[in-house]
Amino acid sequence: MSDVIDSDGFRANVGIVLMRGEGEVFLGRRTGGRGWQFPQGGVRVGEQLEEAALRELHEEIGVSRTDVELVGRTTRWLRTDFPPVTFAAISVRCALDRSSGGSCCD
Repeated sequence: MSDVIDSDGFRANVGIVLMRGEGEVFLGRRTGGRGWQFPQGGVRVGEQLEEAALRELHEEIGVSRTDVELVGRTTRWLRTDFPPVTFAAISVRCALDRSSGGSCCD
């Protein structure tokens, strides 16, 4: 499947804010040590934003749909020029916490 690219050449993208507990968020170190970022990736043709976010979480850090719950998203597309993407921020919370013996982020 191919990614959604609009008429201006901007790629549709999701950025995922993965939260745990009170005030903890997941940042992944980029391969090669080129900085840190939230999990993110392109939206495929015909894919809903939430589906894309859950797919990217699994592809990038191995977190499955049952490990998280959707808690919010942006109400509009955001745009960056470098790289040329439009993105929606999706917020998810770990469904398991430390008190239950585990967490999706451990």
